Amino acid sequence: MRVRLDPRQWPGRVIPETDAEIDTAVEALCLRATWPDAHRAAVRRVVEPWFGEGWSVDALLAAVDRRPDGTRQGSPRSRDQVAHDFLRARLRSWWQGGARRARPPVAGMTLGAWWRVNR
Repeated sequence: MRVRLDPRQWPGRVIPETDAEIDTAVEALCLRATWPDAHRAAVRRVVEPWFGEGWSVDALLAAVDRRPDGTRQGSPRSRDQVAHDFLRARLRSWWQGGARRARPPVAGMTLGAWWRVNR
């Protein structure tokens, strides 16, 4: 489905699939996380494999805040921390036994499914 959304309007539960969707979702993630200084290409390199395994922006943001057992991850990112390094460190706890990613903490859907539900 070819729909171009403004990153501020990107549906958080949509799992991006195309390059354009991934670019928009990365921008939406950085906006929602209030990371204006984030290097978008570096953030994309961190999250693209997660998107490929069914994770959405909402799921990534939930994982940044909480571990799989529901405990808090810790303090929010400080301006001294590089956004993509912070993100990579927070997502590390979502690797099951270091072998594979855990299931996303928030269920997602394709953009096409979201569009059918919300038009």
